[in-house]
Parts: sequence; C-alpha cells; structure tokens
Amino acid sequence: KRLSVLWALTVLAIVSPGVRADVKLPAVLGSHMVVQAINRLHTVLRFEPANLEANLILADVYERTNDREAAIRQYQESLKYVQRADLRTEIEKRIAELRK
Repeated sequence: KRLSVLWALTVLAIVSPGVRADVKLPAVLGSHMVVQAINRLHTVLRFEPANLEANLILADVYERTNDREAAIRQYQESLKYVQRADLRTEIEKRIAELRK
C-alpha cells in the first residue's frame, strides 16, 4: 500500500508543480493514468481511511477531473481527520466554492 501512495503521489507530482490548479488532469495526463491514480488512492484509503494526505489528493484529483460532487464528498470525508483549524477553514472554503 505504501507503493500505491507513492505511485499516486508521483503521478500527481508530475502535474502539480508546473500546472495551474484550474487545468484539468486529463488534459495533461492520459485519462487512464488519472483513473489508475484514483483507484490506487481508493485502495490506500481502504487500508488507511485516516490518511489525510490521500484524502486531500483524491479530492483534488476529483476536482481537477471536473467531478465536483465527488470532490465535495472527499473534502467532507477529509474533515473527519483534520486537526488544524486553519486547514479545516481552507477545506470548508473549498467545499463552499465547489457548491457555487
């Protein structure tokens, strides 16, 4: 499962540093790679549901693939594991923006 997290993070790291947040992942990566990353993140979360990083990455992937409802659900799920007030506030803001 550690390899799954590392693989998903590696795939997303290819995009994250040089790509604006409003750029959709399938435009940069093949859609099969995005689906594979989503599947691997789900596998990680099956074994480690409290893995905040995996929860947030999955929410970001959903958002970048224009699946707003899934992104909202995943951000809401991540709130269960957030301990920092500032991070909680940012996630709640993101959820509100996605609901517009």
